[in-house]
Amino acid sequence: MKSNYLATVIDNIFDIIIASDVDGDFELSDKEIQELIYKIEGIEGVEIDDELCRKAIVLRGRNIDAVSSLLRDLLDGDPNTGLG
Repeated sequence: MKSNYLATVIDNIFDIIIASDVDGDFELSDKEIQELIYKIEGIEGVEIDDELCRKAIVLRGRNIDAVSSLLRDLLDGDPNTGLG
């Protein structure tokens, strides 16, 4: 049951990532990043450090692929990847 919940949360986050690119240019503006963070925090059981997340997205290039890669790194269980 727990793995089903995690899979649902991950699917929701990927949907939010795609939907956050409002202008469809595959790059996230500051406003789009803020909306992305706000929507992710709206998922029950999900908490993130807003500023750290924002910095990580900008550092990785602001694009959709970079945000998706960040999420994969956070989930891979390796303490050397992710937001650190």
